[in-house]
Amino acid sequence: MSVAYRMKAVTAVVKVGGTEKYLHRGSIVPSAATNVEHLLAVGLVEEVNLLPSDVAEVDSREEVSGEQSGPEVLQSSDEDLPEPPAKAGPGSSAEAWRNYASAIGVEVSGNADRAEVIAALEAAGKPTE
Repeated sequence: MSVAYRMKAVTAVVKVGGTEKYLHRGSIVPSAATNVEHLLAVGLVEEVNLLPSDVAEVDSREEVSGEQSGPEVLQSSDEDLPEPPAKAGPGSSAEAWRNYASAIGVEVSGNADRAEVIAALEAAGKPTE
């Protein structure tokens, strides 16, 4: 058995080489992903045990899709996106907003405050309410 990572978040950005890929809940993270530790630390992925052949299959699909330029966006609908956190009161912490931004594919600094994250989301055209 090999340890791999599966997406727990609805959507998150995974960095593979110089490319960003959007993966959705249940997807296996390619072994070449460079930001797995961050995704694990913020609770967006979970460890799973896979057979070596399963890991090889995920990696071979990655090699084929790696020829595309720009982010690869898997099929999803607005219904699949998580709801934005509250802007005030319980659940409105900067960490909640950073996790939300990460889950929908907007990169922000690990120490960005709530207002900075909301501004980045708005600039990216993502929902904040």
